Amino acid sequence: MSLALASQLQFNTILNESYEIWHSGLSIRHYFSLNQRLLNLNWAKTNYQFLVLLHKNQILGGLKFYQLHLRYNNFVYKLAGLGAIYILKKYRNLGYSSELINQVIQLCRKQNYDGIILFSDLKPEFYNKFGFEVLAYQDFNFFLKLVNNDWEINSSIQINENSYIAADLKQKSIAWLSPIYNECNKLNPLGILRNENYWSFKIFKENYLSRFSQIKWPKVQTLIDVDNEAYILYEINNSNLRILEIQGKNPDYLLNSLMNNCVQQSITDLKMFEANGQYFTNLQNLAKKSFYSPRNWGIFMLLALSPDLKNSFTGLSQLLPFPIQELDYL
Repeated sequence: MSLALASQLQFNTILNESYEIWHSGLSIRHYFSLNQRLLNLNWAKTNYQFLVLLHKNQILGGLKFYQLHLRYNNFVYKLAGLGAIYILKKYRNLGYSSELINQVIQLCRKQNYDGIILFSDLKPEFYNKFGFEVLAYQDFNFFLKLVNNDWEINSSIQINENSYIAADLKQKSIAWLSPIYNECNKLNPLGILRNENYWSFKIFKENYLSRFSQIKWPKVQTLIDVDNEAYILYEINNSNLRILEIQGKNPDYLLNSLMNNCVQQSITDLKMFEANGQYFTNLQNLAKKSFYSPRNWGIFMLLALSPDLKNSFTGLSQLLPFPIQELDYL
């Protein structure tokens, strides 16, 4: 058996069969279109491939293979990211999933990757046997009180209203978001490096889904405080708010503004990846209840390959809450 870059026919074979589980509400035409267009974006041309497992030229399955860079303290590690791991139905329960993962691990060793990451929607035990370890698996939950005067904007926080941007997430948002993220990433203990093409790749996917999905796929919205170099990315769906990311040296005004909007719109439930829960330690008076809870999707796992990353693993595993962001979900 061997691992190869997918031909168009092989890619289409996987897409056709995987549609029923990963369509995200898209028609089959839009599902094919999204996956093809993602491969043709600038960031994808050098950092994203679709690989297939072959036996005697017969396709058995495949996966998305990304190249990412993770900064931890003063080091940058070259990582492979795996997504959409899929074995064709007629070849399941024959050990080919394990073969596919083992082939990818061998490829990464040959190409000097420091490690491999994935966001598992399966129980992590399957990946544990290859050496992957869980680093992040929790959501932060925040149940709000519905009383308008429960929350007051901190009057000591000064902001120039001309520097305050509230809008849907679009390609033009990159000019504000990218430099803020890069500066914050230098101060945070850990983060995925993002250039403007990476932002464009992520934004294109989110906007495509919100435009064409036949289920209610919420638009990603932004609050940006240019003067204080901070932003929040979030989604609202009925009475639920999901915060995708908070970045900034002083995001307090944005948090106050967002919480006020929640009260005004009768939003009761707030969720986010665990990394952003740290910003809400001073908001307990607004909550009926707040707590961390395990996710059954998007479980962040890492397989360290290089000696340097293996030596850093103990420090990584002790980062609580773990600072991986939802926008970096593969």
